[in-house]
Amino acid sequence: MEQFLLEIKNRMSQKLPGFEAQFLMASANRKSNILPPENAKQSGVLLLLFLKEKRWNLLLIQRTEDGNAHSGQISFPGGKMEKYDKDFTDTALRECEEEIGIAREHIHVMGHLTPLYIPASNFVVNPTVGFIDYDKIKISISQKEVKEVLIVPLEYLFDEQHKQLRLVKTNYQMEVKARAYILQQNQVVWGATAMILSEFEQIIQGLKFFLK
Repeated sequence: MEQFLLEIKNRMSQKLPGFEAQFLMASANRKSNILPPENAKQSGVLLLLFLKEKRWNLLLIQRTEDGNAHSGQISFPGGKMEKYDKDFTDTALRECEEEIGIAREHIHVMGHLTPLYIPASNFVVNPTVGFIDYDKIKISISQKEVKEVLIVPLEYLFDEQHKQLRLVKTNYQMEVKARAYILQQNQVVWGATAMILSEFEQIIQGLKFFLK
């Protein structure tokens, strides 16, 4: 395993930055670390890393416009935990395969980030971090769930000039001010996805996102 991945794995095995790091990219309407109610549903998402042209990248998806709470938003592959899933990592790997066709046997699980409760959908999101060899990525999109697969270089994503405060439209509020990561096509990553990315950004601070 590359030194970059070994260092991330080591850092995730220690105390995580937690909600304090997540909150750096929270929307204006997110006031605090809200504890999930007893009826909260569990979900698993996957932060999938890979090396392409000597640059470390992250795979994201844009969801289809289906009228649900996170319709059309950019997110990680993932979804609701089902009774037959062994754990939330199993959920994340299953959903990744169902949504974009990447076989779970090619994904190396490295660790986990801090769970995050989303009041709008009453879900606790449990993030898993994984790695895949680029030549193993075979995309087959589920048109019902995914509009587009996005390949995002980490050095671009976490560049300070690409973090902005945006006014975004939601399905449950007219508009909300949100701290966001801005992608190369001016696509906006905000909400829970941005908060999870914020913790991951803190974990990998100081690491080089490219190979010489």
